[in-house]
Formats: sequence, C-alpha cells, structure tokens
Amino acid sequence: MAFINRNRRTKVITLRIEEELNRLIEKAVAMFGYRSKSDYIREAIIEYLTEFEREHELSIPEEVEEKIKGVGTIIYV
Repeated sequence: MAFINRNRRTKVITLRIEEELNRLIEKAVAMFGYRSKSDYIREAIIEYLTEFEREHELSIPEEVEEKIKGVGTIIYV
C-alpha cells in the first residue's frame, strides 16, 4: 500500500490531543529528526494502517485510501 505521493494536494485537518501526548510527539519529532509534527503524525498513521491491513488481511477500499492520501497538514490547538 503506497499512501504517500508528495505530488498530491493535501488537506488541512484539526486534531485535538492532550498536552502530555503533544509533549511526547514533540519529543519524538526532535529525537527522530522529523521536519514537523504533521510529518511525524502522518507517517505514524500510514504505518498503523499498513500494519492493520497486514494483520487483518484486509484491503482498504480505494475510496478510503484516496482520502488517506489527501491527509496533509494538521493544525494543533
């Protein structure tokens, strides 16, 4: 499953998370050299969905995969 295509348009979404989770994400971004929290979260979602699909021997429907590909910048509140 290839979710990332850097030439695709992205969509802005809003995500609310607890302060402690935000601190953990910021720490991971710094430790692993990500450019932004968005990059880190995007990769984590892709990894999770890929593993979920593999574990459950599922195929994510094309229309859902297209929506996932469109996930882009996340605004932190």
